Amino acid sequence: MSSQTSQTLPLPPEIPAVLESTFQRLLAESTFADAWPLPELAADEEAPQSCPLRVILPLSSPWKGRILIAGDRDTVFDLAAGFHSLPDEMVDEGIALDFLAEIGGLLARDLFCAVDLPVTLLEPTAPDLAIFRAFWQEEPTGRAALGCNGGRMLVALRPGIS
Repeated sequence: MSSQTSQTLPLPPEIPAVLESTFQRLLAESTFADAWPLPELAADEEAPQSCPLRVILPLSSPWKGRILIAGDRDTVFDLAAGFHSLPDEMVDEGIALDFLAEIGGLLARDLFCAVDLPVTLLEPTAPDLAIFRAFWQEEPTGRAALGCNGGRMLVALRPGIS
């Protein structure tokens, strides 16, 4: 057995470089949303406070890490409705959080497929604000913020599984 299988592989540099554009493309294609980069929000350590709906999606095999996806309530509900082809009034918080986990899974698959690494998705969690903020403020591996349908969406990629 290779010693690399028991350790976290380094993140290929291509992945952080295309995180924002891949996230933007996925939102546009899967939810019919308008999305644009917000670099000032991505650099803001306090950005998590504006995004109460959030999911951390652990990744494993062979790269171990986490994807955080979050957004403001109205935006996530709107995107979830588009993603699931539901009327807006049928979306509740559970559907919205499921949407965040699903879009996180699609993002992970797209990112790691580009560098020919398989990825295993573990059970997502909905963290509280303190955990979310600590995760957002870790040394950046990859982080992006998008304006989306008049609101905001955040994504971050970090090594290690907590």
